[in-house]
Parts: sequence; C-alpha cells; structure tokens
Amino acid sequence: MISKTKMTIDMYLKRAGFKTDASASRKNFIPLKSVSGSPFQDVLDSVSTAEGKSVGDSVRGATLTDYRKQPHSNPAAAFFSQSAIFGGVRRQFVIDANGSHSYAAPHQSTDRSESNNGSVAETTSQSDNDRSIQESIRQAAATYNLPEKLIASVIQAESGFQPDAVSSAGAQGLMQLMPATARELGVSDPFDVRQNIDGGARYLRQMMDRFDGDLKLALAAYNAGPGTVVRYDGEVPYRETRDYVKRVLAGMA
Repeated sequence: MISKTKMTIDMYLKRAGFKTDASASRKNFIPLKSVSGSPFQDVLDSVSTAEGKSVGDSVRGATLTDYRKQPHSNPAAAFFSQSAIFGGVRRQFVIDANGSHSYAAPHQSTDRSESNNGSVAETTSQSDNDRSIQESIRQAAATYNLPEKLIASVIQAESGFQPDAVSSAGAQGLMQLMPATARELGVSDPFDVRQNIDGGARYLRQMMDRFDGDLKLALAAYNAGPGTVVRYDGEVPYRETRDYVKRVLAGMA
C-alpha cells in the first residue's frame, strides 16, 4: 500500500542530498549535482572509505569503488564475467601486422595491481592463461583447417577473451557454447580453455562445411543457428546477427 504524502519530487531530492541545476530547462531532464556534506553523500563516502580498508583481503566481492571505476563494457558482448567483476580488467586480443598474437589490458591500473596482495601471482596466472588460449587457437586452427585470425576474432566478438563469460541466454566460455551444443561436441567443461576453443572451432568447421565454405553464412549460423540461415535462405533478418558477422570479419582484417 502506498501512503499519500504532500512531499514533492523536489523536496524529496533535497532531502536525499541533491540539488538541481538552475540553468537547466524544466521542460527537459534536470541534471542533479551531489551536495557535499549531505546525508546521502556522507553514506556513499563512508561506504567507500570502509571498503577501501578491505582491499588487501584475499577474497572479496565488488565494492562501490570498483563499480565507480569499472570501465564500460562492449554492449555487443552481453555476458557476465567473474574476472571482470573481481579484477576490473578486461583484456583485448590483438593481432599485429606480422600476424603474432598478444593481449592488452588497456584499463588495468598500475597502482591497483601494486596495492593488491598476490599481484605477482595474479599476473603470472594471467600470462599462463593467455599462453593457453594462444596455443589452443593454434591447435584448433590446424586441426579444423581454419585461420587463426578467424577463431581469435570469433572469441573476441563472443566473449572478449573472458574464459568464464556467461551470456544472458546461457552460452558459456570463450566461444560461447550453449550447453546442449557443448554436449554434442563432447565438451565436458565449457570453461576449460582448450575444450571450449576446440569445441567452438569444430562447430565453426561444421558450419563452414554445411554452407559450402561461405564464411558469412557460417558465421551467421554460428550466431543464430543453421536452421535460421536455411529458413531465410541466407538472408537472416536479425540485426544482431548481421552486426555479429560484420564484427567478426572486421576483426580479421
């Protein structure tokens, strides 16, 4: 039940510790400015201060400070990643002009890594994981006769190179395998780097063979399913699928 009060929105915002920008037009959205020393702002500041004292803990969840500093993720890759929440770092796969592979962490803060306990071990673990991904791509490319750049670009488009990525639809791992598809491909652990890349590459090879080597149709089938591609005679009407194909092809260029 909602009780009626005579409190207006402006009154509520003032009590919450906000004030409106006087220069803004009341016909549009009025931007709010936090007021230093307000009860609401004091709560935020006190929480941030308290959370800052626990940075050295070996295990902790995301803090208010983490969310404030967290960079915006790629809206095209809708997935949840534990490593992104706990570490606040998203790696990007890069292929240079010579064709060699590397991983960049453009958002990683030196101050943050130096202040965390076990940062050396964490960096070493990430390096080992990167090498595992790189080697698994090479093996899968050789096994299924696919370009390494194609597999790498699919991984980038699917998960942003997060091995623990899980989409809202339930797709898992680097190449975002659906549970049923993973079982059909013999992938027992979709979060295992080698198994996931091998399974994803094998499925991509199947799509290439099914659509007579047409890369665009194979990628559309990887994203929307082969039945969808057949149903629409190769002209999949879904914007998400069209953008996905363009994104993977651009990543190979």
